[in-house]
Amino acid sequence: MGRRIRSEILKKKRAGYGEEILATVSQELTKEYGQGFTLSSFSRMVQFAELFPDEQIVATLSRELSWSYFVEILPLKKPLKRDFYAEMCRIEKWNVRNLNISRTASVIKK
Repeated sequence: MGRRIRSEILKKKRAGYGEEILATVSQELTKEYGQGFTLSSFSRMVQFAELFPDEQIVATLSRELSWSYFVEILPLKKPLKRDFYAEMCRIEKWNVRNLNISRTASVIKK
């Protein structure tokens, strides 16, 4: 969904104009379909599309990781860290709580 929002609605631009469009679309969809279409959700979806552009990798990961995992991983600035934590969740079968604890411990060690 983030990829479609980014390419069809935002036209691959992320300026203030894009944020206004996201807010408007969010309000319209919330009125029509209810919760789940908040501005922050849309922003995360677009961020996800930008940070995980390879659809094949996303398809593989999404079979094993729910959206909650990606919400925790998205704030990581370095691609290697995002990839590392996604793989650890997948391979070691971490739950979202373990992922959060591991990220917190990693930050504390710095």
